Amino acid sequence: MYRASHRRFFYGVRVSVLCDADGCPVEIRILPGASQDLSGLAELPLALEGGARIALDAAYTYFEWEDYLFETDEIELPVQRKYNSRRADIPATADYKQIMRKQFVRVLLNQVL
Repeated sequence: MYRASHRRFFYGVRVSVLCDADGCPVEIRILPGASQDLSGLAELPLALEGGARIALDAAYTYFEWEDYLFETDEIELPVQRKYNSRRADIPATADYKQIMRKQFVRVLLNQVL
């Protein structure tokens, strides 16, 4: 499959992982490499308590889904927005989301390696 965003072909799998605040995996799904990021998140059962927050990067921008999860299950999706997003963040919020996401990646890599 050709990945236009990377300008190369990609063969393999895509792993969607939902971790708790300590970085421990809670839910995991392994999908074909051709699947999109958002479909990987949709495959997770999201068996979470009300008031949960899931930090996501800009690949997961889907406003209707964000609103639906918040209204029905009170699950908040603080997505790291692109600079030209319809729901742009103020700079302080954008910085916080970036730090939170980098911390998650660091913890996950330390557990894998």
